[in-house]
Amino acid sequence: MRTHYKQRARAAMETSMTPNDFLKIIQDSIHKQYEPVPKGWYSSNDLCKIWNLSLTATRKRIREGIKFGLIDVKNYFLTKKNKAMHKTPHYKFRKKS
Repeated sequence: MRTHYKQRARAAMETSMTPNDFLKIIQDSIHKQYEPVPKGWYSSNDLCKIWNLSLTATRKRIREGIKFGLIDVKNYFLTKKNKAMHKTPHYKFRKKS
């Protein structure tokens, strides 16, 4: 009887997904598509150049702007030099009301 159960288990394994199939499904589900950044949204590096400040000083001002509700944040997926997709925060200034 034991060999019968082993044969059934092997048959189930042969018809089930392989680890590589499972990995492909996972990667396809978490893979993000490139989103072009719309006009009016800036990365912290962009704001460094515009404001002529260091990255630390720029990030401090961005945090304060978010805290006071003056800046909106959205993450865009951009490609880097190694062609990997990275989530990059971008900021947009709210209009004065």
